[in-house]
Amino acid sequence: MAVVISALQAGSRSAPERQTRRLLAAILPVLMALSGCMGDDAYLARGGSGVDIPGAPGGISPSHGGLVPSNGDRTGRNSAGRSGDRRYFAAIGKVVLRNHAGNDLYFSPDVYVEVQRRDRTVLDAIRRAEGALSMLRERKRDVDRELAPLRTIKRNSELIPGEPLSSARVQRLAELSGALADVCDVPSLRNTCRTCEPFDERPVCLKCEDCRELRFLLEKKAAADIVPGPPLGPVEQERLRELEESSAGLARKIRETFEEMRRLWDGITRRTHVVTTPGFTFDYGFRPIQEVFPGDEIRVAVYDADLGDDDLYGSTMLHVRNGLLQGDEVELSMPNVRSLVIRVVFH
Repeated sequence: MAVVISALQAGSRSAPERQTRRLLAAILPVLMALSGCMGDDAYLARGGSGVDIPGAPGGISPSHGGLVPSNGDRTGRNSAGRSGDRRYFAAIGKVVLRNHAGNDLYFSPDVYVEVQRRDRTVLDAIRRAEGALSMLRERKRDVDRELAPLRTIKRNSELIPGEPLSSARVQRLAELSGALADVCDVPSLRNTCRTCEPFDERPVCLKCEDCRELRFLLEKKAAADIVPGPPLGPVEQERLRELEESSAGLARKIRETFEEMRRLWDGITRRTHVVTTPGFTFDYGFRPIQEVFPGDEIRVAVYDADLGDDDLYGSTMLHVRNGLLQGDEVELSMPNVRSLVIRVVFH
């Protein structure tokens, strides 16, 4: 290759030499590609030395209370944390548990791994959102406490009495009340009534039918005896309207703040798929999940998915340094987790 370059650099005025120079200029790119001088990015990433790429925190714009990263990237970082179009992602491989956490006696554990970037800008925004959410909820509780009695008065004033009992039903109600007295409230009778079938002629089942009829007549009488309450005055009506508008507005702000807070969490937190197994060893296949940046501090945690709160096996912190960016694998351990292999892959 040095000979080829020297031939190009040498100045010659003869026609044969000029033709030779043109020929060498045409084949030089091909020779350089074959020799490895023009390396591709994938090769350099696998075999070349790592590059310490700085990451810059992104700003938070005042959209919906200043909770959205200004660059549109929910991770809270801007493009300065990337090398060209290359993006780095944490990926989980083999996991070995020491024992199973949780109390799933009848089901196999549903295990997943969560990776979270401890991005200070985003975490500060989440804390502000949590504070705003707490204040909004407290304000709504105060409004609803004042609103509740006014709604009760309005509801009572709009009650409509039921039809009065006929003379035959009044007589039947008196008969059943006198004959059964407190019999229908005996727990043993209620348990026996559950075994009765339609048209069952056993004495106990006939008594059950009488109890059902008594409850029906008592409900009808209670509806007929309803007396509507007094209506709200003009001042109370206006206050009711104001409080209902305030409660609805606060509920909307609570919902928007909560959704924004969840979007912020989702921007820095991702999890693997769930593996359901009674065993202690499984593999997540190094699928890319959470985007990370050089210099990041990330939290790696293993959970057992549950119907309520997920059970935590263990967690630990890890810094994204040059070794990880060069494709090195790191083996972590934590309480209840003997081994967890993590690497950084790029797209």
